[in-house]
Amino acid sequence: LCRSAMSDIGLAWGDMVFSAGDEATQMLFLKTGSLEYVDLNGRIMHLEEKEWLVEPALWVPWRLMGHCRGLSPGELLGLNGASFAKEMSAHHRPWSFCKLYAIAFCEKLNAIPNALLCDVFRPEDICVQEIVDQAVEEL
Repeated sequence: LCRSAMSDIGLAWGDMVFSAGDEATQMLFLKTGSLEYVDLNGRIMHLEEKEWLVEPALWVPWRLMGHCRGLSPGELLGLNGASFAKEMSAHHRPWSFCKLYAIAFCEKLNAIPNALLCDVFRPEDICVQEIVDQAVEEL
């Protein structure tokens, strides 16, 4: 999984990570550094190490809903959605968990009003622990 689906992305101050409207092909994890994300409503969010963004790209076709740039030098880890799905599908139990998680995640995603959709979902925003618990229960 790490070799085939993940990539390191170097980040310099001011680098554009992505722009609104582009197709998202990967989920991003902020390994080091900091990011600024501005959604289509002008809402500004700052991300620090160990936060992630663009999770919907793993589960559904996704167009980016904002702009993201580096606030400091750092490193991102990219998890390619197609490669992730291919690798997980080779292993029954992880694939089953991912499928159940994706269904619950998409239900939460669909409950968010369109005007509030963005690319940054913090664990408390989308109730990640609840989604994980639900998927584990159904395994």
